[in-house]
Amino acid sequence: MLILSRRPGESLLIYPDYFSKYMTVEEFFSERQIVMNIHSVQGKQVKLAIDAPDNLTILRKELMYKSEYNRKFK
Repeated sequence: MLILSRRPGESLLIYPDYFSKYMTVEEFFSERQIVMNIHSVQGKQVKLAIDAPDNLTILRKELMYKSEYNRKFK
């Protein structure tokens, strides 16, 4: 289980490690469901508890751009 904090306007990305444009929704969730629970709330911050299959990547959106930049310039 992964626990992440998010504030208003912040996002999470959830996507398969491998992806085919022909992949169906049934194939995407073939291993098991994604379960998200609110772990706690403090002011404008919410902590999400995420239980998802190992074949899915869960990433804070701001890290996606950092990851792409590092791949491009290394």
